[in-house]
Amino acid sequence: MRRSVELSLAMALAAACILVGDARAQAVEPSFAVSAIRPSTPSSGSGLSIKFLPGGTLVARNATLRVLIKIAYNLNDDQLSGGPGWAAFRRFDIDAKPDMPAAGQDQNKTAQESQHENQLLMRSLLSDRFHLQLRSETRDMSIYVLVVADGGLKLKASTGSDSNAHVIARAGAIHGINASMDDVARELGDKAGHPVENRTGVGGRYDFNLEWTPDSPFGVASLASGAAPSDAGDSGPDLFTAVQQQLGLKLEARKSSAPYDVIVGVQEPTEN
Repeated sequence: MRRSVELSLAMALAAACILVGDARAQAVEPSFAVSAIRPSTPSSGSGLSIKFLPGGTLVARNATLRVLIKIAYNLNDDQLSGGPGWAAFRRFDIDAKPDMPAAGQDQNKTAQESQHENQLLMRSLLSDRFHLQLRSETRDMSIYVLVVADGGLKLKASTGSDSNAHVIARAGAIHGINASMDDVARELGDKAGHPVENRTGVGGRYDFNLEWTPDSPFGVASLASGAAPSDAGDSGPDLFTAVQQQLGLKLEARKSSAPYDVIVGVQEPTEN
């Protein structure tokens, strides 16, 4: 009888250890199995390009460390400081591949889940290859809040699935497919140079095209005065005017607490 009880306890303990091991394995953040980082050359082209392909493969051209950090941690320019001068100017080409997911596993993820995992992959790359160390804080700063304009929302409701969601941004334009209001706020924050909080209270997903004159004056001056800049005249609308006219949304200047990161340690990556 006693031997039977001891055997049962041993089996229960072994099962518990297996469960703990599984839980720890699931808690491990994703990382790239293979990564190649090289200084950019003329053959890399003239523009910045950072793409995550299906399955988490990263292909980046002419990417600075500062840009990579902003993407990985969802930061704007005024939310990141510190680090050596080369972090903002030296450009790199990156090709990185994660471990292959189980068949069908990637298709079951929502757009938000895939985006979050891609950010975790990039954070792992920055830690492993650049030995990046950040100090995270919260600071009071100028931000914008995204609200619905008086005329009402002008976005077209999307009929696509989460797996088709994507946003493509370039100078003077943002193209969204099946995008949420959080997606819109994030992209506007990158273009406005200050954090943008989604306070629209609007759910659902939308397709949209936003175009503006990228060299129109906006930013610090408008935040200081608490008013968005006006139309740039014959040169086309500025970002703020375009958001209101084309999307039925509005960016309002506020003061608020927001995440802030300081680069306290980083090294140039060695070539593969």
